[in-house]
Amino acid sequence: MYKEKILVLRNASILQRGFPILTGVNLEIDRGELVYLVGRTGSGKTSLIKTLYGEIPLAAGEGRVVGMDLHRLKRKQIPELRRRLGIVFQDFRLLMDRSVYDNLDFVLRATGWKDKAQRRQQIHKVLLQTGMMDNKDKPAYVLSGGEQQRAAIARALLNEPKLLLADEPTGNLDPDTKFEILELFRKLNTLGHTVLIATHDYATLLKYPGTTYMCKDGKVTEVELQTE
Repeated sequence: MYKEKILVLRNASILQRGFPILTGVNLEIDRGELVYLVGRTGSGKTSLIKTLYGEIPLAAGEGRVVGMDLHRLKRKQIPELRRRLGIVFQDFRLLMDRSVYDNLDFVLRATGWKDKAQRRQQIHKVLLQTGMMDNKDKPAYVLSGGEQQRAAIARALLNEPKLLLADEPTGNLDPDTKFEILELFRKLNTLGHTVLIATHDYATLLKYPGTTYMCKDGKVTEVELQTE
């Protein structure tokens, strides 16, 4: 059966300030996959993620993500690309003085959701998916790190993304909370979400195996992690 390709990179090169970060990258992600991008800090994981959401231009090769051509991507197309993606960062990037609900409502209003009742319904949906319904009225600054990341994941789900990108999503969390957040991504994947997680933390992956690619020495190669 044909599988929809959510991401395809062929012989792709990524440069920053003219310096090659990754070259000859070949990577494919099918709809519904859970994929890890591993490697040490500075190995190029974040540069690859930034290329996928249009922060860094694709320098050479072919690249398509969520139906958009990265090589021909124009600046005015970047907002549309990002609406098709859900992006989760290490540092949460919440509006700390606003409630969880207001953080999510802000994003929906900014992306064109006019109807208040539809916004409320969508917010409740992602809060339930991420286990954050009981915290919806709390300001972000009173939440634990894990709760803040859950709120950030809820925010990433708002526009029904075709691909969920997570760049070091457990980097600022304690060991127990790291497992909880990875378990949440695993749950979202079982619900049908396509997920790409960039991380340098191999240990947490062993409990939740998926297709794994390693960034090393300017290359990206598929690897087999030894599971427990």
